[in-house]
Amino acid sequence: MISHSDILFCNKEEAFAVGQHMSNELGIPDHVERDEQAILSRIASKLANYAKTKRFPGRTVIITRSEQPVIVSRIVLKDGSDIPSLETFTVAVESVSKSKICDSNGCGDTFVGGYLAKLVSFPETSCLRKNQIEAAVKAGNLMAGEVLQRYGC
Repeated sequence: MISHSDILFCNKEEAFAVGQHMSNELGIPDHVERDEQAILSRIASKLANYAKTKRFPGRTVIITRSEQPVIVSRIVLKDGSDIPSLETFTVAVESVSKSKICDSNGCGDTFVGGYLAKLVSFPETSCLRKNQIEAAVKAGNLMAGEVLQRYGC
C-alpha cells in the first residue's frame, strides 16, 4: 500500500512498527541512533523515498508524536528543477494543558482531517511550499487538540 500513497500519516508507535517491519527493505540499520527524533526522522525520510507506482517519485510522510513536534519528510522539486530532493523538518505543536485532556480517541483521525482540510484550501496542491505544509500540520494539530479535550469524539 505504501507504494501507492502520496501522503502517509502515522503516529510514532506506528512509525516505529513500520520501521522495524520494513527495516531491510527501507535500508534502516538497527540501533543506529538512540535519539527518538533522529530515528523517526530517518524512518520518515526512508518512507518518503520508498518506491512509488506513480510518475512523481516521492511522497509526504507525517509522523505525529503527541505533544512533541510533528516530523515531516517529503520529496520536492526545488526551483523548477526536475531533480527531486528530500526535505525533512519538524513543526512545533501547541500543547494542551494536562488538566484539559479528557480522551485521546480520535485525535489521529481528526489530525488527518484538519490537515487535509487546510491542504485543499490552497489554490495549487501539486507543488506545496514548506510554509503551506506547516500550516496544514498546525490545522491538524488544532483540530486534534479540540478532540483531546472532549469525551467520545
